[in-house]
Amino acid sequence: MIDTNCTALMSSFASQLRQDDNCANDYRRQQPLVISAYNALIAYEPLYKAGCERDEQGKYCFANAITNASSPTDSYPYYLPLGIALPGGSRPTCSQCLKNTMAIFNQAANSKFQQPLVTTYSEAAQMINVGCGPLFANKTIAASKNAGQDSFGVRGFGPPSTMKILVEAAVVWGALFWLLI
Repeated sequence: MIDTNCTALMSSFASQLRQDDNCANDYRRQQPLVISAYNALIAYEPLYKAGCERDEQGKYCFANAITNASSPTDSYPYYLPLGIALPGGSRPTCSQCLKNTMAIFNQAANSKFQQPLVTTYSEAAQMINVGCGPLFANKTIAASKNAGQDSFGVRGFGPPSTMKILVEAAVVWGALFWLLI
């Protein structure tokens, strides 16, 4: 079960990051490190929930995804909450883990419009549905009051670079490590 105090704390940090006394200028200029930090802070809740999902054998879905050498794209959906689009041609394994993870992300995108998921989820769900079937992932999210705006600074740059993936993976791994111990 998610710690609501921690979720509130992460949201508070994200809000403070955008204040004039802190990093507002860098945030407005879309400085990549500030945007990545902000996205990671507000993506805490859906990433936490997805990171706690287990498969039929009781193994963590996230751990399975990032260690699946036969399907390296299995880890890509876990970047969606950070505002990183699913690279074109990605075909993650159609599993109950992926289905549950996408349901968690759909719920987050529909309930919290400030989530970077608002900009990445629908397109990713459509791509996944091509390989897994048209009803595998719910591709619909409610229209955001900021629809069409790129307020998360990551979309539109194509597939993430290796360095960006490593940095984001370190953030996600670090958060999940502390949550799971």
